[in-house]
Amino acid sequence: MRSLSCVFLAIVILSAGLDSSAQAGDSTNLYRNKSYAFSIVFPTGWQQGIGQTPNTVVVSENQQGDSIIIQVRPLPQKVTLDNFPDSKLRAVISDIFSELKRKFSDALMHDSGVTYICNKKTIWMRYTYSLKQAFVTRKITTQYYQVWHDGRLFGILCSASSERYARVSSTLLNSVRSFIFEDPSWYRK
Repeated sequence: MRSLSCVFLAIVILSAGLDSSAQAGDSTNLYRNKSYAFSIVFPTGWQQGIGQTPNTVVVSENQQGDSIIIQVRPLPQKVTLDNFPDSKLRAVISDIFSELKRKFSDALMHDSGVTYICNKKTIWMRYTYSLKQAFVTRKITTQYYQVWHDGRLFGILCSASSERYARVSSTLLNSVRSFIFEDPSWYRK
């Protein structure tokens, strides 16, 4: 009985390792942006392209329409979210969501909080909304992260159709966890 338990445990561990490595992405899908000095490993098989807005630096998508979008905007001064207590940051999250509701009246926030990306304080929120396009309306779930670094606001939007979101959320999170700010001197020769 004990050996059967050990075999079962070994199969579970091996299966988990194979499954997560297939979805987590690897360094072959490393995206590096020298202009804003950051890098991120996108999920394996996802394609990168340019964004449709001036602030969108990169869009990474798979064939099912799941996406990770990175936007960068200048801040009026060099501050970080570390300059603010969590209570103020919760108010900022509420303000951001209020603005979002103006564009998507059915938006619903599911969760939000304060975390860290690359050792920088980060605010985040997960919400759903309806995206209306020609002849179709899709329900979308997005997890949005905002981190301030080096006089810039970095926004990371991880989105999928609401019916798919639970299946891809760990893959999206693994990419966000790989996001790092790089030293611009690394690019100088």
